[in-house]
Amino acid sequence: MKPFRVLFYKRDIPWPFRSGHDVHTFNMMRALSDAGHHIGMITVHPLPPQVRESLRLELHHTLQPDDGGESSTVRLPALQERFRRFWGVSSKHLETVQKLSTDFAADAFVVSGLEVLPVLAAVRGPVRIWYAADEWVLHHLSQVRLTDVQSWRSVADAALKGAYERVFCKAVDRAWAVSDIDAWAFKRFAGMPGVDIIPNGVDLNRYPPSTAVEEPFTAVFWGRLDFGPNIQGLQWFCERVWPLVRERHPQARFTIIGFQPGDEVRRLATAPGVTLCADLPDIQTVVQSHAVVALPFTSGTGIKNKLLEAAAMGKAIVCTPTALTGLSGVPPFVGLKKPMAWVDELSVLWKDDAERRRRGLAAREWVAAHHTWAAAARQAEAGIAAGLAKRR
Repeated sequence: MKPFRVLFYKRDIPWPFRSGHDVHTFNMMRALSDAGHHIGMITVHPLPPQVRESLRLELHHTLQPDDGGESSTVRLPALQERFRRFWGVSSKHLETVQKLSTDFAADAFVVSGLEVLPVLAAVRGPVRIWYAADEWVLHHLSQVRLTDVQSWRSVADAALKGAYERVFCKAVDRAWAVSDIDAWAFKRFAGMPGVDIIPNGVDLNRYPPSTAVEEPFTAVFWGRLDFGPNIQGLQWFCERVWPLVRERHPQARFTIIGFQPGDEVRRLATAPGVTLCADLPDIQTVVQSHAVVALPFTSGTGIKNKLLEAAAMGKAIVCTPTALTGLSGVPPFVGLKKPMAWVDELSVLWKDDAERRRRGLAAREWVAAHHTWAAAARQAEAGIAAGLAKRR
């Protein structure tokens, strides 16, 4: 296959990574570069040295403040203009991006994030790809609970994001989704016919098998703590499961790790035996000292990067069925719905060291076989090739 010239746009990639978009954009660029493709990147904020030095970029342009403003030759249709202003995307930046895409002679222009579709609509020539991963209408609707009035606002969020996706669907040649259900939602809600399913991978070198001594009767969770599905999962676990766990094991301890915890997460962390570790620059030392990884998701879509990371570290995992969405192969763990089933499973893993180690080893072997970024890059290559063939 002839190497492609692929130009990425993302507002920023902080270090440490704070979102799934950070993880999959960085690793996809690196995997495509390793496969011999020519990679460039445009950002609004400068890349941290740790990110920039890990990528072999043939072009990196940080949009400057003087690139901003509203004086631009780029004109979007009226509804697209309204969303551009809503997301605070500079029309002058659109003009700069369009020129950079032409100068780079991009075969594909990939945007990553939520607010990026106005940028995609401004580009002409290359195959235009939205690396969305999760579909936003489905993401919001999954968080609605009839008995929770506060969750009803997710319906309005779903309506807004659905309108946004529809307005820009003709500007998207290919959408990259991480699971079958997300691909279905892109076609059903957003009207996007060209959808490629690209399951997330994991960096096996960055997440080596744990060699630390595990503290007895401990469990750990990590993730963005201002993210709806993470908050709902922690609510369910801390309120429905954890009291039962403490009844059986009064010495049990649960640690929550993540960035930007709000009032609700801080409230949950006041429960007996629960500890909050906010904004840790490196989670691995803390994670590896815990016996079990708990992933109690009750909402959200897409693949959970934290599950792949836990498996790469060879940790025993207890999770709900929602956490298994989009996974390839046959993962060596099952999704548990009922609180008492969680208590029983945690008890088994805490009391049987050999079984816990066996589960962790099986998890590492499974994720190494089925979720690599090299495999994800091959799927991305196929999507780019299909987009170029359709253009021709």
